[in-house]
Amino acid sequence: MDLSAINVTRSSIGIDVLSSTSLSIRYSTFLEQVSWDIYFSNVRDSTVWHNNFVGQHAHAFSTRGGANEWNFAGIGNFWYPTTYVDADSNGIGDSPVMILGGSNESDPFPRMLAWWHRGPSLNGTAPGQVVEDRTFDVFWNATDDLVYVSTSLVLQDGGVVNALNASWASVTRA
Repeated sequence: MDLSAINVTRSSIGIDVLSSTSLSIRYSTFLEQVSWDIYFSNVRDSTVWHNNFVGQHAHAFSTRGGANEWNFAGIGNFWYPTTYVDADSNGIGDSPVMILGGSNESDPFPRMLAWWHRGPSLNGTAPGQVVEDRTFDVFWNATDDLVYVSTSLVLQDGGVVNALNASWASVTRA
């Protein structure tokens, strides 16, 4: 069975599978579940890949199954918050994300960036003319399918202003 393009937000458990084989879960986003994004019990030979797992909880649990893969052809999942690093900057975390539950499963290729169904959108306004050594305001609103939006404003002279979950930023250039 192929489960794809599922968006589950703020439920008790995103997907709870009690017994299955050859299941595929991909291209889905699990956002802020109460307990688990995916809970497998007695699930075997299944593949979970190219998904977003976002929230401050344990994301995946797998027990009494086995031989489940948490990637496909080197494409893993995005796990937020991330606890892994990407020292070689290839977009894949350098250490696996362990799946809880005693099944000895892991995602050996965790993605550093999220995958989502729609790209982020950015709307904003800035003054038509900026006078050097003056304060000016730039307003913007960024949204995407995930609630965690990080935006930055790149200034023409190469300066960068960062804002996390912000709808506006005040910039002073001296």
